[in-house]
Amino acid sequence: SYSDEAKIHFLRALYECEVLGHHRNVAVAENNLGFLLLSLGSFEESEKHLLPSVRLFECFSYSIHAAQVNETLARLYIETKQYEPAREVIARAVETLESTDGEAFLAEALTTAGVVAARQQRYTDANQSFKAAYKVAERCGDNEGAGRALLIMFEEMGNRLEQFEKTQISE
Repeated sequence: SYSDEAKIHFLRALYECEVLGHHRNVAVAENNLGFLLLSLGSFEESEKHLLPSVRLFECFSYSIHAAQVNETLARLYIETKQYEPAREVIARAVETLESTDGEAFLAEALTTAGVVAARQQRYTDANQSFKAAYKVAERCGDNEGAGRALLIMFEEMGNRLEQFEKTQISE
């Protein structure tokens, strides 16, 4: 299958970057492989690649890249219902991205933070995160990201929203 072939290519890239000593590329390959494995539902194996990736990016002061990996880790923890670790890593990602110019990444991280908060039944925090994600995405011209933030807000909190909020979201 294509997934198996992609995994083989990512593993080969990881191996070659390690052999050549290209540590930044090792971190990228680890992240890419971890994201693929997350998408395939191989959660334990995914975490084994994402954690070294974030450590390498942090070690080399690639804060935006580390924040992206932390956002992916948060998604992993959401999938495995580990909401407290998800809350910790997404908070670090949001904090980092708020102090950089990565607004599109910030909108995505805020959306993920909203999911974590909603799953922990912290609905006020979730509402604020989703609305902030919408505003950031809209401000940077990412209409799809803005719409995704609202759609996920509706999916996660639909029964907690007032009727006027549901109407605003649909409009």
